Amino acid sequence: MDFTRGQIDFIHDLVKKARGEVLSRVVLLEKETVAHETTWEHPDSLPIAPPVFIDDEYEDDFDDISGLTGPYNRYADNLVMSAADGYLTLGGNLTSSPGHVYAGRAGGPLLPPDKDWRVEIVVTEGSVSGTWKRSGIGAAPGAMADNINWDTTGKAWCGTQVSTSYKRVYGSGSTYAYATLSSDPSVADPVTCRIAHEAATHTFRFYYRRPSVDDNNWQLVHTDVNPAGYDWTQNWDFGPLSGKSGTLTWTSEFSRMEWSYPVDGAPGDYAFIPLTAIPGWTLNHLYIRKPSGGYHEVVPEEGMVVFCRDDSLLYRWDGTAWVVYDHAMDGLMHQALAGAENDLVELDAAGKVQSSGTSVQDLKDYTDAAIAADVHDLDDPARHGGVAGTTDNFLSLNADGLPKDSGSRAADFEDAGAAAALQALIHAWLSGLLPRRPPLRLEQAAKPTVAQIAGQGLVIWKDTGDNREYLCWSNGTDTFAVEGT
Repeated sequence: MDFTRGQIDFIHDLVKKARGEVLSRVVLLEKETVAHETTWEHPDSLPIAPPVFIDDEYEDDFDDISGLTGPYNRYADNLVMSAADGYLTLGGNLTSSPGHVYAGRAGGPLLPPDKDWRVEIVVTEGSVSGTWKRSGIGAAPGAMADNINWDTTGKAWCGTQVSTSYKRVYGSGSTYAYATLSSDPSVADPVTCRIAHEAATHTFRFYYRRPSVDDNNWQLVHTDVNPAGYDWTQNWDFGPLSGKSGTLTWTSEFSRMEWSYPVDGAPGDYAFIPLTAIPGWTLNHLYIRKPSGGYHEVVPEEGMVVFCRDDSLLYRWDGTAWVVYDHAMDGLMHQALAGAENDLVELDAAGKVQSSGTSVQDLKDYTDAAIAADVHDLDDPARHGGVAGTTDNFLSLNADGLPKDSGSRAADFEDAGAAAALQALIHAWLSGLLPRRPPLRLEQAAKPTVAQIAGQGLVIWKDTGDNREYLCWSNGTDTFAVEGT
C-alpha cells in the first residue's frame, strides 16, 4: 500500500504526539515520586534529621568544653579554655590593652534577630590585681570569630568588671550602664548576668542577680532600645566572655550558661521533641523542619525509635514516654563479632569491642599448667617470706590463724631439770604442801620471765598474741610453758 506525502507527515505527527505524552507522563511521575519522598509530607516517611529533646530552657553545665567553639581573642595569646567539675576557666595573656578571650556555642549562630530570646551566665570568680578584669556573656550577629571589638556598638555583653578600686556589673549594647557590687563574685556568692532581647523593638535589657542581693531576684542594669548600627539579618551567636586591661595574664571562672529561644528559630535541618508544654507544640510529638518551611508533625506510636543527637542514644516511645532504648547484648541490635564461640572480648586500639582469641578454657588450661610447673619446696626463699623469730623455735598460730614463733624450742621440753621441777610442783600442789589458792594468771604477749613468776609455783599464762593459755613455771634462770587443755 502506498501513502502520500501528506499521509506520511500525519502519521509522523501522531507518533511524535504519542511519544511526547508518554515522556511527559514519565517525567511527571518521576517528579511526583521525588517530591513525595523528599518533602516529608507522606505520613509513613521516616525522619531524616535526628531530633533533640527540648524544653523552654537550655543549659551548659561546663562539665567539658564540647558545647563551645573557640576560644577566640582580640589582643591576647596563650589562650586558656578548660572545663572540669562544672566550672569553666577562660583567659589568656594580653598583647594589647584592653583584650578579650571569648567562645561561641557549638552548632553556630542560633538566636534569631526577629524573635525574643535571652542568654545568661554564672560568674563564680572575679578577683583581680591591678587594672580591671571583665567576666560575663557576649552575643553578636553571625558566628563568633577572632578580633570582635566588644567595646563598640553592633554586639551586646553583660558581665562583672572589677578592679582594685571598684566592683561593678555592666550591661553594654550601643550604650552602657552599670550597677555597683559590694564584693567580688565567688562560688559562695556568684553573679548571674543576663541579656534579654525583645524582637518587636530590638530592645536589649541587661540584668544581674546574686544570692546576697534582694533574695537573688533579678536587678535591671541597663535598657538599650532599638540600638543603631546592628545587623538584624543574621542569627546571633553567644558564649562566655573574659576581658582584661593592662599587660597581665588572667582568667575568669564560670559555672553555668543558660539560654532560651523560640523553636521556630532553629536551623533548617532541626528536628525536636518537646518534653514540656510549649505553646503551639504538642508534648512528646516529633517535629521535623521541612525545606518548604514549617514543620512536619509525627505522632509517636508505641515502638517508634529515634536517635537523639544531643547524647547519641536511641530512645523508644513506650506509649506514655520516650525512654532510653536499652536492650540485651545478645539482641538483634548487635552484629556478631568475628571469633570463636566462648572467646573473651577485649577493646581494640580504637576502643571498639573485638574477640580476644582466648577462651575461658584457655585461661584455665594456662593456670593449671602454671600451677603444675610451679611446684616448689616449702623452704624456697624465692617464693616464700620467712616468719620472724628465733632459729629452731616451734611455730604456733596467731589470732588470724597464721604462723608465728611460739617462743619455745625442743630443748625446753627435753630439760630433765625442768621436767623434774614440774613434777615436783604438781606433786606438792596435789598433796596439799602448796596452798590450794588459785594460781597466778598473767595475760601478756611475751612468755613470763623468772622475775615475774619466781616463788609462785605453777602460773597460768594467757598469750594475748594467739589467745591461748599455757601452764608456766620457772627453773633456775629460765621459764617454761606448755599449752593447757
